Amino acid sequence: MKFYVFMIGIILLISSVSAYLPGTLEDGLLSYWRMENDSSDYMGAHNGTTQGGPTYTTDGIVGGAYEFDGIDDYIDISDSAATFNAMSGGSISAWFRFNSPFLDDFRPILYIGTDYPGKSDGMIVEVGHPQLDPRTNVYLTMTPAANTNPIWCYDFDQNLSTGQWYHFVGVVNSSGNMGYLNGVEVTDRDYNFGDSSSTEFFDDVTDADLFTLGYGMFATDYTFYYFNGTIDEVGIWNRSLSSDEVSELYSWATVTTTTTSTSTTSTTSTSTTSTTSTSTTSTSTTSTTSTSTSTTSTTSTSTTTTTSTSTTSLPPTTRPFVSRELPGSAQANSTVNVTLRLTLPSFGAGNIPDFITVEETLPSNWSILTVNPSGTVVQNTIQWDLQLEVDYFPGLTSNFVYTTGIPESIEGSFDFTGQFSCNYSNGTRTAEDTGGNLQMGVLIPCELLGDEQPCDGTVSDFEVLAYITLWSQGEVSDFDLLYVIGAWSGG
Repeated sequence: MKFYVFMIGIILLISSVSAYLPGTLEDGLLSYWRMENDSSDYMGAHNGTTQGGPTYTTDGIVGGAYEFDGIDDYIDISDSAATFNAMSGGSISAWFRFNSPFLDDFRPILYIGTDYPGKSDGMIVEVGHPQLDPRTNVYLTMTPAANTNPIWCYDFDQNLSTGQWYHFVGVVNSSGNMGYLNGVEVTDRDYNFGDSSSTEFFDDVTDADLFTLGYGMFATDYTFYYFNGTIDEVGIWNRSLSSDEVSELYSWATVTTTTTSTSTTSTTSTSTTSTTSTSTTSTSTTSTTSTSTSTTSTTSTSTTTTTSTSTTSLPPTTRPFVSRELPGSAQANSTVNVTLRLTLPSFGAGNIPDFITVEETLPSNWSILTVNPSGTVVQNTIQWDLQLEVDYFPGLTSNFVYTTGIPESIEGSFDFTGQFSCNYSNGTRTAEDTGGNLQMGVLIPCELLGDEQPCDGTVSDFEVLAYITLWSQGEVSDFDLLYVIGAWSGG
């Protein structure tokens, strides 16, 4: 009888020692990548392989982690993609820290989906959006095949800070979806597509060619990107984690340094230091525990805990801005496409304008041929009015494009002027001027190119020599000479 009791005790002891995660957090755990200088699965079923050479660092959230360079580093678990592709719900957990600076960038943390860069079909945890400047938000996005836009996508409506650890958990089940940041559910998630009742998950991906960490595709521009920063402690559960379990998982994952020395007298001394940090509000907890145990089963324990809490505001709100995209140069009697790019940052509460006006004035006598989207045209001025809704997508970039016809026989530099203004419901208005210029060259006569109308742009050796002579006499500009040489060399 004593033997059986002894064996049961041994089994229970082994079970308690072998568990890596606390409490019930290993129930339903399908895979867990600890990033301890390898890409193996703690559960042993879905090991990955490192690609491009991510760098191991001891500065992880728990032990070590992998640093990704944003160029070609990632972890490939695609051999197991079919297993994850069968999941109709579950939980995703990952710790991440991204590097500074990055604008107009996209940083995939976890991705399951197509490997074809020409269609959208996948689910992804990401930081940032391409061409949305500046955005350092974390997103969970689901875009099934044949959808131009995601079927659902949420973010936490706050820009995160570079160089700081964050913990993300996404949960999807038959009732809908949830999102957690640093152990706390973000209940006011911003849904750019879909809503909290959306239930699509891994099994709704049609072509799950890839399952990767640190690499993935941005659905709306069909481009693959790499993560630039550090990723640690990534887990997938085939069930929904509760809010208490998410909080426990976050609290457990503290930066820990352990030093153990053992003498021949079986005396063990252990020193442990733990530090935990969170974002939006910053909480720092430092605990020092010293334990000494002798072989006579006499134990003395001394514990000192110091906790300090401070509130850190989000980065200051940036005002809207407009950038103008013009070609470096153009020819007279031709057309030019001009793009005005309006970027709306993350406004603070109560600071969202009711509408924004973008105005563009072209050089005198330049014609306006097309305007997209449509706006009000008066002579050589175009005006667009953008009405903003309360739940507009912060960080959105809107393009205003028009085509202008350039008059004949002009050269030199021509200025474009404009203004954009923010108009608020309380009657206040802010405005800022925008400007730009375009260098014009003279239209090259067809006869100089050896052509009759219409010109085909070809230039012979004789003609380019003749044009060099005209340039040396000051009859044509440097720009026009370069244009002819370019046409000659291209021929």
